[in-house]
Order: sequence, then structure tokens, then C-alpha cells
Amino acid sequence: MLLAVGDKGKGGSGNTIPPDINEEPIKEIIEMISALSQKRPEETDLFWLSSSILLIRRTEILVDIEKQLIKNGVLEELRMAKRPLEYRITQFFNLDYFLSHPVGEIFVDWDFNQDISYMVLMMERQKP
Repeated sequence: MLLAVGDKGKGGSGNTIPPDINEEPIKEIIEMISALSQKRPEETDLFWLSSSILLIRRTEILVDIEKQLIKNGVLEELRMAKRPLEYRITQFFNLDYFLSHPVGEIFVDWDFNQDISYMVLMMERQKP
């Protein structure tokens, strides 16, 4: 998965929420997962790249110990330790219930210097 981040604006012309989706429960589940493994994000933004791809941006999620590890240069180890915690999203909460299709794949990465997390949920496509 390649993710390029451009303008810091919110939303955009391609950010149309699918008609059968209520974003609030999805956002709440994402924030609960964050609170379990680190802390509740200062801000959580959802961007629908298509009806089956959801980009989630969370800001200010790092706790003090993580910030110190980053200062110490322990980036890859921190990334590898955090990734399984993030993947719990589909194990502990029924996120699929709030989406139009079940989640097929999850990709997570961080911009540790800016204290931002990016998560991409790719839903399984319906078979014709």
C-alpha cells in the first residue's frame, strides 16, 4: 500500500460517504481501539477514497514513552510493536456491522514526527 499525503485540508471532492454508512460508530470504535493501546486521538478523520476503501487519520495518539523511544531512534521497533495492537480492530469489535462490506485488509502506518497515524481499511468487494 502506497499512501501519499497532500494538502492538510479536510475532506475533499472525492470524500463522499457511502449512503448506507453511519460514520459515528466507526469513528467511536477506532477511538476506543486507540485508547486501549495508546491514548484516545485528539482528532480522528475518516476519508472515503471509494465505497470500499476507508482512510482513517488519527492525530496526537502517542504517549510519552513512545515519544521518548522516537527521540532515541527506536522507530522500526516501535512500528513493529504497535502494528499488531492496531490490527485488533477487527478482532475485538464488530466493525463490519457498521460497514457496507466486511473488512478484507487493514494497513497501518505512522508519521511519528508529526504524531499522526494512518489506517486504510479495504472492504471485500461484492461478487457480481
